[in-house]
This record gives sequence, structure tokens and C-alpha cells, in this order.
Amino acid sequence: MLADDEKPVVDALADMLWSVCDEYSWALPAHDHQAQSAARDLDQCVDLFACETAHTLAEVVTLLEGRIPEPVTDRVRTNVRRRVLDPLFADPRPWPWET
Repeated sequence: MLADDEKPVVDALADMLWSVCDEYSWALPAHDHQAQSAARDLDQCVDLFACETAHTLAEVVTLLEGRIPEPVTDRVRTNVRRRVLDPLFADPRPWPWET
């Protein structure tokens, strides 16, 4: 589908990537209480769904690098880092799923 670098398709995909970054949380609503009980921000609740979302966004941005506008690529990378990687690796407190 993207082999021909069709601009309308790439633009639509860039809009979708931007919209996912606009979401309040990438975690499932049932897991929000885990972040709250651990005094963490809801937008930095790391669960399987948040990690899958981060992986999908990173994969799309990597595969289409150079075709997606740079502000979108930068925003995706910043959100993946802020929402999943930093909370997971920088915060020494265990997550509820680690116990």
C-alpha cells in the first residue's frame, strides 16, 4: 500500500500517529488504578497495551522514516520515551504486574 509513497496515504497515517499521541493514556482503563495507587501519572501507566502501542508507533515511524513529517516522528519518539521507556527504566518502584 505504501510502496508508491502515495502522499494521501502517508498523510492519513501521519494524522493517525499524531492522534494516538493525543490520547490521554495508552493503558487499558482497568489498569489506571494501578498507576494511581502507585502515585504515578496516568499517562505514564505502563501495561501490556501501552507497551504494544509504543512498539507499533516506533515500528511505523522506523519503517516510514523520511516519508512521515519530521514533527510527527519527533512527537512519536518523545511520547514513546516519556510514556513507556522512562517510567519503566528510570523509576525504581516496582509495577503491580512485577509482584
